[in-house]
Amino acid sequence: MSAEWTGVLINGLIVIIYLMTLRSSHKMVKETKDMARETKISREESYRPEVIAYFREENGLLYFTIKNNGTRPAFNIHLFIEKFFSNNHLEGDMKFFKVVRGSIRDVEKEIKLLAPNQSIEAFFGINREFQQRDQRGGLIAECPIEISYYNYEGDFYKENYNLTLRDFFKEGDVYIPTEGKLLVEEVAAIREELRKR
Repeated sequence: MSAEWTGVLINGLIVIIYLMTLRSSHKMVKETKDMARETKISREESYRPEVIAYFREENGLLYFTIKNNGTRPAFNIHLFIEKFFSNNHLEGDMKFFKVVRGSIRDVEKEIKLLAPNQSIEAFFGINREFQQRDQRGGLIAECPIEISYYNYEGDFYKENYNLTLRDFFKEGDVYIPTEGKLLVEEVAAIREELRKR
């Protein structure tokens, strides 16, 4: 073999090695871009507001809570609850909810800002009373809720799920009244009496 052919073979091998290196570099760049995109998406998902509404029980009393569990503030929060539970202590409390026009049981609430871990809460009622009404068939213990809100950058979020009271109902529950519970029951009885008048 002549020196020219040897040079051509060596140059050809160098070109092939160079092309293989370029191909693997291109593959690594593509994988790096994909990883960066996935990291960005997971960061955005974890670094966002997350507004939820739920019931909290304390000493047999139920509280309705709206809370931002996220790591960023939530803006322009709009809460809509279809066919909200009847005969609760929020009923007629237009400071907390307002009734949607053209409906009887649909309520909504607007909140301008909820900081991370900030919550708004209102007394909802006595758990035992709701459980007794549910056993008699006079309570719809579940209703759909829709929460929409924005983050600081203007990204829109929307959550849909069902609120339920049955999670707090206990089988064979023994009721031992305390002074606080007795006071709440007395206030509820006075309210009921005033409504009848």
